[in-house]
Amino acid sequence: MSYADRITSQSTHASTAQHLHRLLSSLEQLIPQTTSDSVGILHKIADALPPRGLIVLVSDLFLDPLLLRDVLSHFQHRNHELIVMQVMAPDEVDFPFADSLRFRNLECHQQFFEADSLAIRQEYKSELDKHLQSIKQICSQNQADYVFTTTDEDIADVVNSFLESRHRRSNLVNNPRGNSV
Repeated sequence: MSYADRITSQSTHASTAQHLHRLLSSLEQLIPQTTSDSVGILHKIADALPPRGLIVLVSDLFLDPLLLRDVLSHFQHRNHELIVMQVMAPDEVDFPFADSLRFRNLECHQQFFEADSLAIRQEYKSELDKHLQSIKQICSQNQADYVFTTTDEDIADVVNSFLESRHRRSNLVNNPRGNSV
């Protein structure tokens, strides 16, 4: 499913490589929306889906971490396996700006504020780091796998790398001595 202020698309449930390819292709075609009610919609999705599924949440996760905790807890309560993929633009992570910046409120498009990028860079990076650590901790507390990526990385490569890593971890848990099965 994809959503903004409502569910915008939905696919059938399947566990084949072809289905994964279709999902990745549809992710690459999504156009970001300016606003969304992630928390409300995710709670509705948690209630609507049959229990014991695999939930992959792909988002920038610019929301209150405590609200994310509630959403993940809701999915976990319904016995879903959780993968949280946080995606951010490289400029959001690196904050490479050196000039004066003009920020626009994306929700109302009319409010602006200007700032000296060098003056706010350190505080921005510090607050972002706190936010990312909080997200990771909440994912861990809710047994959700966490993946961080940026928009300049190929989503298929990121997903494949994650799945390979997850498969290796699963093999270590199921066969801790590394014996052949």
